[in-house]
Amino acid sequence: MSVRVNLPKSESYSVALAEKLTSEFFSNNLTISGSQIVRFCKIDQVNFFVLKVLMDKWKEETTKLRSPYFDYENEEVKNGVEVFLNILSNHILIKKEFFRPLLQKAIYEAIIYIINPKEYIKTELIQSGQNIEGLKKNLKFYKVHKRFSESIINKVKPDTQENEFNEMASLYSEHSDYFDSIQPILEQFSSLLVINPKEFILEEQIASLKVEERKEESSIKKSIDIPTVVETASSPTKENTTLNQTYSKSQLTLNDMLKQQNVSNSGMHVKSKIFDIKSAIPLNQKFIFISELFSGHSGEYEAALAEINNCTELEEAKQLLKDKYLPKWKWDLNRKTVQDFFEIVSRKFY
Repeated sequence: MSVRVNLPKSESYSVALAEKLTSEFFSNNLTISGSQIVRFCKIDQVNFFVLKVLMDKWKEETTKLRSPYFDYENEEVKNGVEVFLNILSNHILIKKEFFRPLLQKAIYEAIIYIINPKEYIKTELIQSGQNIEGLKKNLKFYKVHKRFSESIINKVKPDTQENEFNEMASLYSEHSDYFDSIQPILEQFSSLLVINPKEFILEEQIASLKVEERKEESSIKKSIDIPTVVETASSPTKENTTLNQTYSKSQLTLNDMLKQQNVSNSGMHVKSKIFDIKSAIPLNQKFIFISELFSGHSGEYEAALAEINNCTELEEAKQLLKDKYLPKWKWDLNRKTVQDFFEIVSRKFY
């Protein structure tokens, strides 16, 4: 089974570690170069993900700078731009205030990739619009689970469906030699900024892994060394609650919550209206929504956003959420993640 990352904990840790490492380095340096980034800290995956994040942002910026007066698809122009970008890539020089957010994002993504490479690469595939050539170019940035990342990225095609990807990933997951042990890497994080490695993984997920390991010796844990914790007893009250009871309570709470949001939205401090939900959700929050609201199914997440985007008014979106997504995913409306998701939905209909 897939291992679910504790995304909120990973995000808060990445912010703290980025602040610590940045402060230490820039106490003696005004800028950081490309060669210094490669050996910035003891975790190679973090160092190379800094370069990956940098290159991704750079590609976004160069696309925005395209002038409408020139043909950028002309082969001579494309080759010239490629040469120019290659020259620039050999002269990286970044100041502290610009480096810190790159490092924070790199740490966060490195934690996710190290613990759950399958979901990370699947998200990359979807985000890139299944740009296989782009993913292949980024293979040089993957230093952990190299055999897995190279094998699956070289096998996927532009028309590969999510279920096909999952099947391929599951086949590789049966072979431990495709993966590195994550325990030593997580301990390296702790040596940089103290944390118990098991905090990066959701407790209920670790408990499930322990049960699965007892039932089936070919568990994924054989290929990925997961820290273990003592299982906690589940609440019998929650187990005995029927779906109808849960759904009924959720409907009432959803109405109340959206009413409160409508009141809040009419106040002085209103967040800006959004026109496209997908583009308004930052990457960090996207990972959290996929993991916690859609049980790691990125395709389901994308489909939900598309449906919500097609709604013409808030009442229609509310009905969609109540009729389809609350009962399907059994969302707990008291959770902050759920509330954050609904807040973004409501902003589309200001």
